Amino acid sequence: MSEIDPQIIDQINKEGFEGNEEGGATLIIGKKGGELDRLKQRVEKRNQYVDVATYVRLNKTIAVPNENVPEDLKKQIGRGWVTPSVVGSENLTYIDKEGNVAKVNFVFSQIASINSENQWVDPVSQLKQELSMIGFKRVEEGYQVEDYKKIESLIDAEIDEAARVMAKKSIESFEF
Repeated sequence: MSEIDPQIIDQINKEGFEGNEEGGATLIIGKKGGELDRLKQRVEKRNQYVDVATYVRLNKTIAVPNENVPEDLKKQIGRGWVTPSVVGSENLTYIDKEGNVAKVNFVFSQIASINSENQWVDPVSQLKQELSMIGFKRVEEGYQVEDYKKIESLIDAEIDEAARVMAKKSIESFEF
């Protein structure tokens, strides 16, 4: 695959920001790291993402890599579980296209398509609707679903393993 001319990327990224005042999408092109991180900070400074799709792309974290996800869960690409967080936000845990368990913490006040002045619109319902529009196959309330309980135990195991590795490194690097 050939590299894209950096001038074209700069032009697209500039126009992606300047053209979205009227409700258009923020378009960002780049590789993870340097340039993409800088552009993400620029979006965050505005404290507003255009829609849920942009928010997911820029805020997704991998909670459990696919090599640690059982095959029966890997097959459920696009399935997600929404759980409450603090007031005005929700957590989404889902199986991404690579079979990883991914997480996103949505802060509704940062998403223009959800942060509406209409107080009669339920932001969680709006979130689920936008998720289905961008290709999520099934999004359900988490805690009581058996598969979600399996995923939570996988996440807990990943956290425990990371803590164990950090503690071991800390002990090995300590000088008396």
